[in-house]
Amino acid sequence: MLLRDAASEYVRDTAPNSMFREVSVFSLALDMYDSCLPQMLGLIGKSIQKLTLRYVGDSHVNLDLSAIAEVCPDITELYLRDFNVVLDIGCEALHAWGLKKLTIEGSREATGLELCLQDNSFRMSRELVELKVLAPQTRTHPTWLRTRSISSRFVGLLKNHDKEFLPVVKDKFPLASKLAMLSVVRNIPGSSIEYLKALHDLDSCIF
Repeated sequence: MLLRDAASEYVRDTAPNSMFREVSVFSLALDMYDSCLPQMLGLIGKSIQKLTLRYVGDSHVNLDLSAIAEVCPDITELYLRDFNVVLDIGCEALHAWGLKKLTIEGSREATGLELCLQDNSFRMSRELVELKVLAPQTRTHPTWLRTRSISSRFVGLLKNHDKEFLPVVKDKFPLASKLAMLSVVRNIPGSSIEYLKALHDLDSCIF
């Protein structure tokens, strides 16, 4: 294995044949410079399912999620910090990417993300169940001020999807699951009129 950046180079020692074993990586967190990222993702291969990337630099750099989708197609959970996110909507691998959870923190833009969410030909638009977009929290940016450092256009596009049902609940529940859920809700001790009204509203969304 050979990894290098502008300051250093790492070469793995040669190991005896008896030490070579198949290794599967399912979760990985990296603090690294962006120049190493393409090489590292190429070495990870297709088995990675959860990935955390944090940019260690003075200014934001662009990160193309299409490139990650091509080399790591099985990722279901992705956490990104301090990258400006770019998506190439013409990328075939991006269309087939079954991302379930996506967190973008510290990004000023996420170019192409809103198009993926609006287009059903992208698997992500049908299967994404959790999306978080956060600006970095600092002394000058408390939690309630996070969105002020994110592009207002991007925030507006995401707000267009506010109150939409998640893909996981769009389909009707199987009857057995539905009856079990309603039974649990109805047997809450001290259920009030408010509980019953909420149950009716939930029931109307399921049937």
